[in-house]
Amino acid sequence: MKRIGLVGLNLALFAGCAQERPDPPYPRVTVEGRVTRGQEPFRTGWVEIVPTEGGRGVLRSGEIHPDGRYRVEGLGPGRHGIRFIVPRDGSLYPFDRFFSPIRRNLTEDPIQKFDIDLGKESPRLG
Repeated sequence: MKRIGLVGLNLALFAGCAQERPDPPYPRVTVEGRVTRGQEPFRTGWVEIVPTEGGRGVLRSGEIHPDGRYRVEGLGPGRHGIRFIVPRDGSLYPFDRFFSPIRRNLTEDPIQKFDIDLGKESPRLG
């Protein structure tokens, strides 16, 4: 009898866990592109994309490759902030802060391309 009770308890716990992690109620979006400053690609680091101002999903990240290309998967549609994680030499301020000024609107299209030129983003700060 004790064994049946433990099996029932385990089944109830596993059923509860399944309900805690449902598939997101929104389409998943992939963002890919290239990070540059002028014509020069970034060759290392990570791109982090986080929902802001009503965007859906959670923070996702992707590695920046030597040619400046990146890919971030599993995002939700809506407004997102984009920041960069690179060696801390201060050269990317303010794009390396949690509240980076770079924002993009993601649609429900499955794959979207965002090339980011930090030289062009800087004038938007003023």
